[in-house]
Amino acid sequence: MKSEVCCAFPHLRPVERPAFFMYERNSYKIKGKILFKHLKDTDVTYLEHFSRSFGFAIWTVMMFFISVIHAIIPFLFTETFSTNVIKLADKLEEEKINKLF
Repeated sequence: MKSEVCCAFPHLRPVERPAFFMYERNSYKIKGKILFKHLKDTDVTYLEHFSRSFGFAIWTVMMFFISVIHAIIPFLFTETFSTNVIKLADKLEEEKINKLF
């Protein structure tokens, strides 16, 4: 491990700083935990996981704004949120069933 001295505060003692990423058996580790274990467990690539998660984030932001607008003007988007939640639940259930077979 390499000791570093902070040049802005020379009166402070050097601090031992281990490498944040350690390479071992084709996987990156962070503080002893495998970084990509979740991807391996779910059998998806990083880009597949990114696009799926980003899609959920966009969907969530859209539903947030729809809900805010509905809260202010109750007669707008009366069934939009609940319909989209049901569609998402059906899609996730279908993916789960397809993954089993």
